[in-house]
Amino acid sequence: MLPNGIYDSLGTQVTPPSLYLAQLCERLGPTALTNIGYKSSFCVSQGTADFSISATPGSQTLTAGNSTRYSVTVTPMNGFASTVNLTVAGLPPGASGTFNPISISGSESSTLNISTSACSTPAGTYGLTITGASGSLSHMTLVVTAPAADFTLGAMPSSQTVTVGSGTSYTVSVSPIDCFQGNVGLNVSGLPGGATGTFNPSSVTGGSGSSTLTVNTSSSTVAGTYSLTITGTSGSLTHSLTVGLVVNPMGGGLPSGWTDQDIGTPGLAGSASFSNGTFAVNGGGSDIWGSSDNFNYVSQAAPGDITITTRVASQPTYGPSRE
Repeated sequence: MLPNGIYDSLGTQVTPPSLYLAQLCERLGPTALTNIGYKSSFCVSQGTADFSISATPGSQTLTAGNSTRYSVTVTPMNGFASTVNLTVAGLPPGASGTFNPISISGSESSTLNISTSACSTPAGTYGLTITGASGSLSHMTLVVTAPAADFTLGAMPSSQTVTVGSGTSYTVSVSPIDCFQGNVGLNVSGLPGGATGTFNPSSVTGGSGSSTLTVNTSSSTVAGTYSLTITGTSGSLTHSLTVGLVVNPMGGGLPSGWTDQDIGTPGLAGSASFSNGTFAVNGGGSDIWGSSDNFNYVSQAAPGDITITTRVASQPTYGPSRE
């Protein structure tokens, strides 16, 4: 026997309704009560059939160009048993969201897959809203970070040769990494005295392209071999590369570091010159043999062992010995 006359007995309605009736109404709806002789009005006090939506985790972080997912769950209330269609709003530009499955019923769950674009999804924090067909809401946060965009430098050719007073050029290229779209300013260092270097254009825009580096020497430029450093800068990003520049003297003189001299006691003083990549050596002597050579030589000091490759284009015949 329950207090205040509340009791359960076979074939007798309970007033007020019992916990059993409340559970029956919540799980099976008002029809379940009328089928066993109770009024459906007993369900009114239990509330209107409805549902709620929840999503886990509440926040996800990813780099643009990647994907992530959320688990979405529908929880029925007061006997709700209908199908719920799901949609998502608040996605950033370049992103897409798909549900699998797109509709759920009862206490089922769905997976929301989010995909972003490396080039068109901006970095930032975005509030996403999942909505069910009947209007229930669930809020989430999506944090998108920018990819490590960068660039590379290239130059062609790797080396150029000029004569003092003349000029040459290189093609400098900028290539993007991970959708880099910035502007790259260019400069050159290591030029010899009396030489100038200019880029056209002075910067590469939009993350990719090329520029022409023109190097001009003057009469005051000293012949020699130089290493030029080309640097590209975009914000905090900086990259450099080197190219070679060989400056030959005017008027057939020898390049820097080269000398010519007579060895022994040749009867005719020798000389040497250089032009357009070719050495011309003039000299006379009794022989190039044994331990008492008499001739004119062109030489350059070099440490360690080296290999020299030469080609004799022609040699006049003045006697039986023509070494």
